[in-house]
Amino acid sequence: MVDRLDSMTGSMMPGNTFLGMAIPRPAPEPYDDPGADLRNGILSLDESQMSYVKAIQYYNGTMPEFFASLRLRIAMGATGVVFNFNFAKLPVEAVAERLEIASIFANDPVAVDIIRTAWTDNQLDLHGPDVMKKACKLGDGYLLVWPNTDGQTDSEGNPLSVDIFYQSPRVMRVFYDDENENRKRYAIKRWQDSATGFTFANLYYPDRIEKWMLAPQPQSGEKPKWEKRLDAGDDGWPLVNPFNEVPVFHFRNEYPYGMPEHLNAYGPQDAIHKLVVSHMASVDYNAFPQRYAILNEAYDTSEAAMGDEGEYAFSIDTGATLDQGMDPKSQLTADPASVWFMKGIQSYGQFPVGDPSAFLNPFIQYVHALAVITQTPMHFLDPIVSNVSGESLRVIEAPFAKKVRNRQMSFGATWRDIFRFVLKIKGQKTPADVQVHWVPAATVNDLATLQGQAIKEQLGVPPRQLLSEQGYTPEQLDTWGVTIEYRSPTYQATLVTAQGADSSLGTSEEV
Repeated sequence: MVDRLDSMTGSMMPGNTFLGMAIPRPAPEPYDDPGADLRNGILSLDESQMSYVKAIQYYNGTMPEFFASLRLRIAMGATGVVFNFNFAKLPVEAVAERLEIASIFANDPVAVDIIRTAWTDNQLDLHGPDVMKKACKLGDGYLLVWPNTDGQTDSEGNPLSVDIFYQSPRVMRVFYDDENENRKRYAIKRWQDSATGFTFANLYYPDRIEKWMLAPQPQSGEKPKWEKRLDAGDDGWPLVNPFNEVPVFHFRNEYPYGMPEHLNAYGPQDAIHKLVVSHMASVDYNAFPQRYAILNEAYDTSEAAMGDEGEYAFSIDTGATLDQGMDPKSQLTADPASVWFMKGIQSYGQFPVGDPSAFLNPFIQYVHALAVITQTPMHFLDPIVSNVSGESLRVIEAPFAKKVRNRQMSFGATWRDIFRFVLKIKGQKTPADVQVHWVPAATVNDLATLQGQAIKEQLGVPPRQLLSEQGYTPEQLDTWGVTIEYRSPTYQATLVTAQGADSSLGTSEEV
């Protein structure tokens, strides 16, 4: 069992794993302890840190190297050279690339204006894709939505603008009701002020917001204690949340908490990294083969070759063996193009160079394994070798496209909740029907797809649906006059695009 530092008190406390198995820890009951949610939230944040750090390391290619030999680990570490062949990030990039919002619909022109303003004010055309990409990288991501803090309101007392902030899962976490995992019970955000050393924490409930602070460890040795915090402009503690909803929205690829898209790529990436490092270590010997000399029978081999690890140490600086107190000293060095010169040489020779296929063949196999276990099509990892198109491409991409559609459904539900909450903040009393439309997850730009769409049209599928499947946005279809034929005649579709402030936004004609 591994001990860890208790962020509540600064003391060491038992870990929550043993031999790789999770050990449940007793949680304080919030009804018995007013600070139970604070403590549970901080403990959960601490316990989740390692998985997020590991996901970041594998995405950035900064994961540690693994060597079976201590001697090799020391030698390679001393060079300071890093060979970064990072394939583990590609499953994340592949999914994030297909998570492209085509448009956002609402059934009320006023709601459209509000959503468009919030989208533009918060630059979500820039930050929105980044939020979803980070959620794919870590498995979780959060957006905090709250009225703009400048306090400006309209004639009805509604805030003029709404702030939408990304929050990393390393500092924020949402907790769900044990009985209904779809119901948010509260959220916590914890961060440290670098100027003062204080640790701050906010708890977001449907009816209130609690602010806490933890002073740095006092020099007297007393344990630090969480205290209530009042910021400038606060009208009391706790703050009132007038919106009856936790204002934190969770992007996740699984429930209740997500997993990194490249989680299954960790093992193949370690194997690839080890192969690359080992191959690079042998390249010098391929270019400059190592040579040897054989002694005449009349000479004692003890003068030349007593340099095993029991008698001679390994020098990090020169690569040569060093004397450990015995005589004579060894002069043998394991360097490319070096010759092991000895007294009474009878003959010389050259060690055969390593076969590069011993590294390249497993390398390719591990790349293929990474593609298979992460459901990432091979053409994302190797676009030259995997040059396929048409029906073959659709078949290859089928599992991947299904995975992307699942992410679109999950992330789309979060985007809908965000904009419904924005409308609530702006005083919209009637809930609007907000819909998120995505660019198709599968590749649909080939002749075979168009022929399939023509057959669908003959079977009665409306043209607007067919063109939407091709990736055309509702704004383009409205401009061309392509109507929503399968909607009720009284339905009025209103469009918000994800293209930013310069886009022309409008309302479709009634059908």
